[in-house]
Amino acid sequence: MVFVTSIISSQEWIRLRDAAAKQFPNEVLARGEILRRYAMSGVAALKNLSEQDRARMQHEHQATMTVAGPEGDKPRTILD
Repeated sequence: MVFVTSIISSQEWIRLRDAAAKQFPNEVLARGEILRRYAMSGVAALKNLSEQDRARMQHEHQATMTVAGPEGDKPRTILD
């Protein structure tokens, strides 16, 4: 079993909640179940990509990471 911690903003949660309500209209889903379903669909989508596409997506994702706090919104990679 794998445990994942997800830190999302209120705005991100609202978008996920609203998307889940449209995608699963007849279900009342807990926050954890919504996040689990979207995480698993993301994993499935990544498995179908080529190695080159995965590397490109990883690079794009790392470019969006920022540091909050005294440094402001300075872009940062996982390795920093």
